[in-house]
Amino acid sequence: MGMGERVGMIKLTKKQKAVYDFIVAYLCEHHRPPTRIDIRDGMGFSSGNSAQEYIRVLVRKGAITLLDGDRNIYLNNVRLKVVRNE
Repeated sequence: MGMGERVGMIKLTKKQKAVYDFIVAYLCEHHRPPTRIDIRDGMGFSSGNSAQEYIRVLVRKGAITLLDGDRNIYLNNVRLKVVRNE
């Protein structure tokens, strides 16, 4: 399977889905992916480490892929399901 060819449903917590939705909204508004600082500021995190941790989780779960470069977030073609706890 190549990028964007994922099958199945990815389960995200509400906060993970909120970060994913922020990335989608940022892409739509700015026509480029957000940086970790953009995510930190947009989500109200106190540090860039929080944004980085959510990015790692979204990558691990297959919702996004990181490419080379500063603005390197690629949205995978997936279906998402919000779960209470994981």
